[in-house]
Amino acid sequence: MKKIKIKPDFIDIRGSIIRPIDDIVGKKIKSVSIIISDKSNVIRGNHFHKKEEHFMYILEGEVEYYEKAANNPRAKAKKIKLVSGDLLFTGRMTSHAVVSKKRTIMVYLSTLRRTRSGDYGDTFFDKIA
Repeated sequence: MKKIKIKPDFIDIRGSIIRPIDDIVGKKIKSVSIIISDKSNVIRGNHFHKKEEHFMYILEGEVEYYEKAANNPRAKAKKIKLVSGDLLFTGRMTSHAVVSKKRTIMVYLSTLRRTRSGDYGDTFFDKIA
C-alpha cells in the first residue's frame, strides 16, 4: 500500500497549485476518470488488474481503501483511511476495494485506456470488502 504525501508546488494569495503525480516517473497515464459516490458505504472495486496500475486522488470526502496481494488468497486485506488531498497508488496484481464513508469525489488515473463500453478485460473480481 503506497499512500503518497503531496504538497502544493505553488502558493500565493489566489490559492495553490498541486501537481500530484509529476514526480512519479515511468507511469504513463492513459485514462482519467472522476468518480462520485453520493452516499456512504458505497463499495467500489473488489477486484485486481494483471496489467493496469492506477492512482486515486481524493478531491472531497473520505474512504476506506482495502488491498491485498491478488496471488495470495489467504492474505488478509490491509485498510487505510484516505481523506481530501490524499493520493494513493495501486500496483498490478493487487486486489483492492474502496468504501466511501460519506459523499466522495475522487480522480482516478489509469495506465490503461478505459472505454465507455466497459473495462473488464483486465479486471478480475476478488471480494475483499
